[in-house]
Amino acid sequence: MDFSAFTQNNNSGSLNLQKEGVLNLTKQAPQITRYILGGGWDMAVAGPSADLDLSSFLLNANGQVEQVPQDVIFFNNKKAQGIYLEGDNRTGQGDGDDERIQIDLSQIEKSCSAYCLLYDNLQCA
Repeated sequence: MDFSAFTQNNNSGSLNLQKEGVLNLTKQAPQITRYILGGGWDMAVAGPSADLDLSSFLLNANGQVEQVPQDVIFFNNKKAQGIYLEGDNRTGQGDGDDERIQIDLSQIEKSCSAYCLLYDNLQCA
């Protein structure tokens, strides 16, 4: 997958979503087929630590995952046709996105009618 020609859909090329936000990329920008979606967090100065993980679920027409783990992209299964999780940042340290998923809609299996991306708190110690 070559994402070097990522097309920006606004001046900054980024969107900020709020908790439980929904963004339908095929409706908002149907001409764009390749995306890099990322998220970042900073650790609290005091209190418990956390490991946030970016994941994706490839869904069929009934809104269900057909094949596990192939259709679930996460830190132990980073790749499927048309989608790639770049890595797993367990500390939140560093500037910018802590985790990113590359998506090429033209390469995702035709049986996939939607995909869901989420950040989840796997562990809090």
